[in-house]
Amino acid sequence: MKQLKESIKKLNHLYLNKKMVLLLCLLLIIFGVGFYQFKINKDNKSLNEPYLLSVQEGDTLGKVVDRLKEDKVIFNPRFAKMHAKLSNQSQVFVGTYEISPNASIVEIIELISKPSIMDVSVTLTEGMWAKDMALAIENKTGISNDKLLKLWSDEKFVKNLIEKYEVLTKDIINKDVKVLLEGYLYPDTYQFRYDSSPEEITYQILDNTEHKYLEVKDLIEKSKRSIHEVVTLSSVVMFEASEPSDQRMVAGVFENRLKTDMPLQSSVTVCYVLYEFEDWEECELYENQLIESPYNTYLNEGLPIGPITNPDIKAIQNTLNYKKHDYFYFVADVYEGGDGTVYYSKTYAEHEKKVEELRNR
Repeated sequence: MKQLKESIKKLNHLYLNKKMVLLLCLLLIIFGVGFYQFKINKDNKSLNEPYLLSVQEGDTLGKVVDRLKEDKVIFNPRFAKMHAKLSNQSQVFVGTYEISPNASIVEIIELISKPSIMDVSVTLTEGMWAKDMALAIENKTGISNDKLLKLWSDEKFVKNLIEKYEVLTKDIINKDVKVLLEGYLYPDTYQFRYDSSPEEITYQILDNTEHKYLEVKDLIEKSKRSIHEVVTLSSVVMFEASEPSDQRMVAGVFENRLKTDMPLQSSVTVCYVLYEFEDWEECELYENQLIESPYNTYLNEGLPIGPITNPDIKAIQNTLNYKKHDYFYFVADVYEGGDGTVYYSKTYAEHEKKVEELRNR
């Protein structure tokens, strides 16, 4: 009997110990959760004014949080990363974010895990003229396209840009070109700050152009042409052909013509001369090919005075890595019922025959 009482006493003692341990664990959990909630919801007292955070391509949440710690926007990066993981908000988006002085970790993580409403996305596509790009930017930012075009042809401004960017040379300064920066406004999708100035937008585009140029710098230097000549020829090639294989073939045709002092006779340069037209066939009208202009490659030998569109990196590479052949003429099947196939000919007679065949099928 005595032994039974001792056993019951031990069991009660063990039960009480377990109860105390469980109670202690519960208190620790409650304290931990409370401390965690306090830390992630605590206002940031170090900021006296809104903080602008710029998230760049390639940034991870960890990098962004560490940067916020360095700039004393948050003091507990570990809690910020923990909260992002627990709340499934570990993805960050490229953009600019305004963090208010009293923002908590919860609010900051929620803010940067969504696309920024402070940025506007503008896509400048291959083949766009500078004036089309300016209009696309105006439609998204409200900045006047006239202001942009005026800036892009401001000689003083452009000369300062030449000092800043290797891709820009003195060759682009010419009073007879339509837009001084035509050819150097790289086609891409951009995230512009909602309150960007025309100058800031231009810098952002040219930063990208410079980066792309460095990818083909060696290739350009190996050619016998200047940067401006390469960009100009590439702009004509890209305007004439969209497929990489055709760009190399068309570039080969132009090389053959240039080597024999034959005019390029590219109808797309006439399109640029016209600048406003309803149908591409207007560019092939004989009377339009007689319009006096330094861009008109029917009346002038060699390259036009400057780029006639803004080529991408692939067009530049395809132009420099042109296909060697004996063709001097080409025509794209863009007539009614055509599929865009480009046909090449060695003689003008063969070329005329193919054109008639496509038109009259």
